[in-house]
Amino acid sequence: MNSFMNPHFAQTHPGVGRLERVAQAVQVSAAFIDSAKGLATLLLSALVATLMVVANQIIETWTDGHLLVAWTLLWVMAFSMLAIFAQPIMAFVLTLTRQWGEWKDRQYARGQDARLWEVAQHDPRLMSEIRCAMQRSAS
Repeated sequence: MNSFMNPHFAQTHPGVGRLERVAQAVQVSAAFIDSAKGLATLLLSALVATLMVVANQIIETWTDGHLLVAWTLLWVMAFSMLAIFAQPIMAFVLTLTRQWGEWKDRQYARGQDARLWEVAQHDPRLMSEIRCAMQRSAS
């Protein structure tokens, strides 16, 4: 009588699987930060954190009787800053992102033109096509 055994072995190591999931999570986080919304969030967080540090320095000089009122005002100020500056920072970051994309596109086009010109310097057929195209556009 024959008996068959089909053991199930893992195809990947569990540690490698965890490392791949961590790498994927880092890529997703980096893509979010690279977007305009992520950059606006970072800038807004930095602005609010700076204001919180300044307010904390002011609060530390006060007496203990005013501490609860000061902390309440501090958090009211923090959330109001988030509400006030969210829209302008988002608009600024969107403009900055658009300009950065346009600059990268121009740099890419310049590089392509330079590579084409370098190839045309050594290829008479391509150079004659470029000259013909220049003459057509001139007339």
